[in-house]
Amino acid sequence: DTAATAPTSSSPPSSKPALPHDPQALPRLYESSTAAVHELTRKSRTQINVPYLTVDWQTRQPRHLDEGVARHVVESEVDRFVSRRLVPYYSGLSDAASSSILSNAMPPPKDLTTLLSSAVLSALERTSRTPSSLRGMLLVGGGARIPMVRRAMKTTVEFLTGGDEMLIAPEGEMAEEL
Repeated sequence: DTAATAPTSSSPPSSKPALPHDPQALPRLYESSTAAVHELTRKSRTQINVPYLTVDWQTRQPRHLDEGVARHVVESEVDRFVSRRLVPYYSGLSDAASSSILSNAMPPPKDLTTLLSSAVLSALERTSRTPSSLRGMLLVGGGARIPMVRRAMKTTVEFLTGGDEMLIAPEGEMAEEL
């Protein structure tokens, strides 16, 4: 959700259509933002164009959204979300709850890479396995398309195994099938 709403959250308030009063506009905005995030996995910039998004009730004129967005903007929003919301959440869990998600062998996470490393190491600890027993790690799901997440997982795999050749991140149609 953070990645999908990031493209429109960076524009000045005066250029944004008034959305809270128009619940029909929110799904259209979310759909367009999600499509833009998917496109940003292949490009460094994209355009969000949603004609007739809502109506300006004062002037009774339609409001359109036509905004360019760069990958680094979306990644910075996701990074800010991870550092402000996810990391404090997982770091603030009780020891019993935290130990089922994060590794006790690592310091509290500070960013996405250390959060992923701790979660993977915790999964290995719960199954009595070591990083050397890994044959591969398959990266799937919506986050697998985000280059920032791929880089963080690549760093995690390098940290745990000493090489990144074990990371399997399907491309294109194969990723959609999974």
